[in-house]
Amino acid sequence: MRRAKIDMIDVSGSFASQLGHSYDDPAFVADLRELIAHDTPAGSGGRANLQRRELGQSPFRNVKQLRYFRLKTGAL
Repeated sequence: MRRAKIDMIDVSGSFASQLGHSYDDPAFVADLRELIAHDTPAGSGGRANLQRRELGQSPFRNVKQLRYFRLKTGAL
């Protein structure tokens, strides 16, 4: 299976704070580590904490090389 060129990952659901986003959540750090160390595709293996989402009315919805995921954490 050919992987998409771009994976967009929504981390706003559990990271938002009054000051914006905080990227120190263990689920985010583990996902990023798995991507860098093992090039694991989003939503599989050590990156199974990513849930595939639809782009809906996003301006990016027609970009064929784009896949959209939402990071699942304990807070969701």
